[in-house]
Amino acid sequence: MATALLDTLSRKSRDLTAGVTTRAARRFEVSLAMQPQDSMLPARASWGLLIGLSIVVISGTESATAHLSGARAEGAWVATIVFLVACLLVYLRSTTGAVLVCGLSASALEALTPGNTAYVAVITAVVFAALRLDPRAGRTVALVTTLAFVLASAQGAKHLPPSQIISLLPGLAFAYLAAAAIRRLRVEQRRTESLLQEVLAGRDASIRAAALEQRAHFAREMHDVLAHTLSALSIQLEGLGMLAEQQPDNPTVVSGVQRAGRLAQEGLAEARRAVSSLRGEDLPGPQALPKLAADFERDTSITCRVSIEPAFERFPADAGLAVYRTAQEALTNVHKHSSSSEVEIRLCSRDRGTELTVENWGEPRPSAIKSGQFGLAGMRERAELLGGTLQAGPTAQGFLVRLWIPQ
Repeated sequence: MATALLDTLSRKSRDLTAGVTTRAARRFEVSLAMQPQDSMLPARASWGLLIGLSIVVISGTESATAHLSGARAEGAWVATIVFLVACLLVYLRSTTGAVLVCGLSASALEALTPGNTAYVAVITAVVFAALRLDPRAGRTVALVTTLAFVLASAQGAKHLPPSQIISLLPGLAFAYLAAAAIRRLRVEQRRTESLLQEVLAGRDASIRAAALEQRAHFAREMHDVLAHTLSALSIQLEGLGMLAEQQPDNPTVVSGVQRAGRLAQEGLAEARRAVSSLRGEDLPGPQALPKLAADFERDTSITCRVSIEPAFERFPADAGLAVYRTAQEALTNVHKHSSSSEVEIRLCSRDRGTELTVENWGEPRPSAIKSGQFGLAGMRERAELLGGTLQAGPTAQGFLVRLWIPQ
């Protein structure tokens, strides 16, 4: 049950991190793919500017057509209406065609009326091209609008000389460059906001994954402690119960009860050490293997030999805890699932890493294969968290557990 909980927590941690990161990346891509068509101003202010522009253009057309009659006056009003409708379409939904119609109708107004209203309309069309379209389409529409305006100024009602037409071009160029700069600022703002959302989402995912990993670590520790101590205590009490029924006056019963009490005290101490390990305090490591072997031999009457290289006097805390818990779980499995009379623990350096082997000699019990899988899963996960491997399987004489952790 503990190992199943452990696997569930780890899987939820990975799924949570991957899911949140994927959603953040998707939002980031969609944000960059969107064209910056929204207004820099609140909706009420944007509508106010649009209404103000309409009033200026209509007033200018009315003043210019007061001295005109016939087809030119009607054409000027048609160009004005087309320009204003195109501006409304650009505001509601920016399209290349709507912006182009804006520029061409403004140029037509320049060709038909003698006033300055058309110049304001042309500037508006150039700003729309730079601000509402992508850069390539915006440059094309702005260039077409400028050429149409130059042609209308030279051949239309004003018949402006080349020098005066040239003097009007810097204003159009400035309007386009300023609007393009604002557009780039908007794109950078969107990118910054998307990156910030991604960072915040990643931070939240990391916090939740860390919490799940902490719970998984606690489950792993408590499983190892309880599996080792309570299994020994259960076997001890079972033997004492049978002995008490057959020989109630046997002094072995008293010593067995004392041994069971000692196992309970050791289990409590192990649980306290497990809680301390979550705080980074008092982590057992290779230095505790001799005592572990001695306690195991005393409680089970199974011979347990230990061989440790001197190089492991100083050992990383996480790796040392993995070595100790793996040896502890392996000894528990030997006691529960085999008829071995001899166990050997070896700790040495091999293949640029640390290798722990726990080998026993004896026949396995029938229930060993199924019930021993939980402990093996926990040992294997400890190894994988440190970038190592764990191999466990039967040998010709018994069973072998081999843990390898990189240095």
